[in-house]
Amino acid sequence: LDQRVNPTIVKMLAGFGGSAVGLSGRAVFRARKLPPQTDAHSVAVDLGFTGEVVGLHLEEVQAAIAAEQVPVISPISQDDSGVTLNVNADIAAGAIAGASHARLRPLGRQPAEGRPLAVAPHRAVGAGCP
Repeated sequence: LDQRVNPTIVKMLAGFGGSAVGLSGRAVFRARKLPPQTDAHSVAVDLGFTGEVVGLHLEEVQAAIAAEQVPVISPISQDDSGVTLNVNADIAAGAIAGASHARLRPLGRQPAEGRPLAVAPHRAVGAGCP
C-alpha cells in the first residue's frame, strides 16, 4: 500500500489539480493486534496481522493540512513492538477525524439516495459548495 497504492492516489489527485502528500499509516497509527474471533462453529480464528487503532501520531497529518495538502494515509499501522498490522481504513479515518475534531462537508451526493459521495475538511471546501 505504501509503495504502490498511496503514490498512485497522490498522483491522481495531482492530475486533477490537487495538492496531496502520501503518508505511511505506520507513522500515524498505533494499533493492537485483534484477538482471535469466534466463527459460526465456536472455533477461535486468528485474524493474522490485523489490528485496531489505539493511538495516533498526527504531526505529519496536521503539517499536511496546514500546508493545504490532502494527506493520503495507508491503512497500515504498527504495534508498540514495531510489528506491522492492517487496520480498517474507515475506522482509522474516523479516529483521525475524531481526534482532530474535524468538521466535514460532503463534496457531492448520489442522486438516488442523497448520501455523500465524499467528504472533505470544512475549511478545505469553498463556502459556495453544497
